[in-house]
Amino acid sequence: MDPLSLIPLATGILDLGKALVSARDEAKRIELVAQLNEKTLGMQMLAVQAFALADSLREDKAALLQEKQTLEDEVRALKDRRAELEEYVLHRLPTGAMVRRRYSLDEEPIEPPVYICANCAARGEVTFLQPQSSGVFLHCPAGHARIATGKRSPPPNRRIVARMV
Repeated sequence: MDPLSLIPLATGILDLGKALVSARDEAKRIELVAQLNEKTLGMQMLAVQAFALADSLREDKAALLQEKQTLEDEVRALKDRRAELEEYVLHRLPTGAMVRRRYSLDEEPIEPPVYICANCAARGEVTFLQPQSSGVFLHCPAGHARIATGKRSPPPNRRIVARMV
């Protein structure tokens, strides 16, 4: 065997070795690309979930802000009603019935007196008592009571007819 004849054989073996290394590197590259694609897909799925959660949180926040505004409006209305009710003090009518009567800061009674139903006031409502039978009774429009005021009913309107003699 001629040593020069070994050179092409060695070159062939070297080429085969390079081809094997190259094939191994390509298989590794394919495996790494597959892993990268898998992780990228996982990251995209997490991003979609995060955006969905953010949308849900925005909707919840908007609902809570709306509820807060509604509650603030209710509190404001209750405070206004309470302030209005504080303008009335308990008052005993001559018959012993209890009503709430509007008072003035001057300590002078307001004429004509304004009465509200004590039952309605206890529930936080202002219901004006309406006079009936020429002021002999006060009537609650909410149907709580018909309260005698102690006034007497006026005499019937009679005409005196003079007789001609």
